[in-house]
Amino acid sequence: MKTKNGNVKFILNLALEPKLWFIIFIPVLAIILEQKEFVSSWLSAQIFNILQFIVEGKHDISLLRSAIFFSVLLFCVNIAEWLISTISGLIENYWRENVNVKLQTKFMKKDYRIDIANFDNPELQSRRSVAQGIDPIDQIKKVISGVAKIPVAISFGTVLWHYNPLMVFIAVIVKLPLYFIRTKINNENREFHIQTDVLQREKSYFRNIPVDKSSVKEFKIYHMQEYVCDKYDVSVKKYYKKFKGRFVKNSIVDLFLDYYDSITVIIVQIIFDVSVFKGEMLFGDFTLLIAAFSNLTGSVETLVDFASELKEIRKQDDMLREYFDTKEIFELGEENNTQIAECFHTITLKKVSFKYPETDKFVLRDLDMEIPAGKICGLVGLNGSGKSTLINLILRLYKPDSGEILLDGINIEKYNIESYYSAIACVFQNTNRYAMPIKEYIAAGRVCDDKKITSVLSQVKLDNWCKEQPHGIDTMLTRAFSSEADSVEPSIGQWQKLSIARAIYKDAPIMILDEPSASLDVDTENEIFNYISKLTVGKTAILVSHRLSNIIGCDLIYMLKDGKIIEQGTHSELLDANGVYADLFRQQAKYYYINRIEEQ
Repeated sequence: MKTKNGNVKFILNLALEPKLWFIIFIPVLAIILEQKEFVSSWLSAQIFNILQFIVEGKHDISLLRSAIFFSVLLFCVNIAEWLISTISGLIENYWRENVNVKLQTKFMKKDYRIDIANFDNPELQSRRSVAQGIDPIDQIKKVISGVAKIPVAISFGTVLWHYNPLMVFIAVIVKLPLYFIRTKINNENREFHIQTDVLQREKSYFRNIPVDKSSVKEFKIYHMQEYVCDKYDVSVKKYYKKFKGRFVKNSIVDLFLDYYDSITVIIVQIIFDVSVFKGEMLFGDFTLLIAAFSNLTGSVETLVDFASELKEIRKQDDMLREYFDTKEIFELGEENNTQIAECFHTITLKKVSFKYPETDKFVLRDLDMEIPAGKICGLVGLNGSGKSTLINLILRLYKPDSGEILLDGINIEKYNIESYYSAIACVFQNTNRYAMPIKEYIAAGRVCDDKKITSVLSQVKLDNWCKEQPHGIDTMLTRAFSSEADSVEPSIGQWQKLSIARAIYKDAPIMILDEPSASLDVDTENEIFNYISKLTVGKTAILVSHRLSNIIGCDLIYMLKDGKIIEQGTHSELLDANGVYADLFRQQAKYYYINRIEEQ
């Protein structure tokens, strides 16, 4: 756990930077603005006292001049307040925007490195949500507000002390219980936010289904409107059932504090009324003392709230720092110095076992296998046999519970992860459909070489398709941000070809293809695998496919079942063995033959 000072420094470093030097004016302007209340109250008191003298029969022209002078000063003070507030608001808005962008960028970079296992962890997601809701500007403004209230409290306290020192003690003492009340409420509200975050995300999930393009077809065709609306209503009711109790408690506390303040002010006002009635106080002084007591108690309350909020700020900052400082698999891999050598690579698994977090069932158990350098290795097996899990482990998205995975004889965890990933290109079953120009989709964050991009598009036979688009390789993919005239929506097969083109463009020595054609028709699938056969030449490749006909040409085939390798060898060797692989191959061949006859 980090120290509290460290956490405050963390937030300050986030919110303060040299290029935002002008924000130094914010605390200065805040202190000036806070003094406005005292100046206005004092000027108003002078005006009322002068008017009282005039009403009592003292018709001195100098009194009228003084009243006019103080009135003009009061008007100028109000104009100055408006001007300073406007300038302060403009500076704050610019400051807030810069800091929010900086913070969200930090979250994006951290999210990029977070373990994939944590995406399925509701508690971590809830804590992330709380951390992301922290506003550094609001926190610093609370500090500034607390500091700015100190001279205000001194100014009004001096006025009250001059009248009656007891009033100063009353103003301070009546606000001290607020510290304990606010601290307790803040703690409860924070925990409530964490506990109900899952319900909040559930509400958002069902609310966004009707506008989610990936689900809108099913939503409409299956008439899921009533069902989804009912699920949304249920999630809302579950949330408000919890929220109602918290809302009622907060409302009762707020109501109590409001009446507590009002009763205190009324009692003090009665005391001052008696002084006015006895002729011991001018009416203007009466208004000044009432304002002094109200503002002093308000200043003390702000300072008490600040002391309470400071605890809350530190707890929130602990969560923020804890989120950013937690070392994930990716970040630990960044700290390693071992680089990938430029050669053909051998991947070896030794006694690898793995089960997903929060589960007891092993998906892989005591797995031994080797993908020889420069060879194409096929992984086959029924659904749930552990193929994709094995790929995730090789990609370092998860860590094995036991055993180790080696690359060229070195545990993959010892490699610098950026270097490790630079040696791998992947084509997955469900390619992500990013809204970006075609060439940037293929370059995938690398420098765009238009000639090279055109070449890889030609290799997957998408060059003519690109030429037909309104802006060629600069045409936007998807219509998320562009009109139909300036963008294109590729078909499933075209998306898969684009992902293969991206892998070709990267030109990595290790190629991993995880069910790259599972959602394609037979003809398109055959076309895709023709490209893949060219793509894997001279590389160490792993090919996962549910259709055994696609992996016939692999140098080595592993048959997985229940997380274990039950057969291995070439296609011919596995057929001769007449085992599970041979039986499954014959079943698929028969099914494929029947389908082709029906199509003809």
